[in-house]
Amino acid sequence: MPDYEIRVAGPIGRVVASCLPGFSTTAVPAATVLRGTVAGPDELRRILDLLNAHGLPPIDIQIDPGRTALTGRP
Repeated sequence: MPDYEIRVAGPIGRVVASCLPGFSTTAVPAATVLRGTVAGPDELRRILDLLNAHGLPPIDIQIDPGRTALTGRP
């Protein structure tokens, strides 16, 4: 299962964060970074739909952000 990093504009409240089990949230200036594992495309779509429904469209999505392109290891 790949790890994802999803960046959204603005803060994410506790209610939305509670709907994203397995994801950590980190507030950075003018954005929030969510990090977690996604089981597959259907779960990723559910997460993106949830964020959009709460007015938090993703501004950046990265797959396995901690891995290097050549080795696949951190």
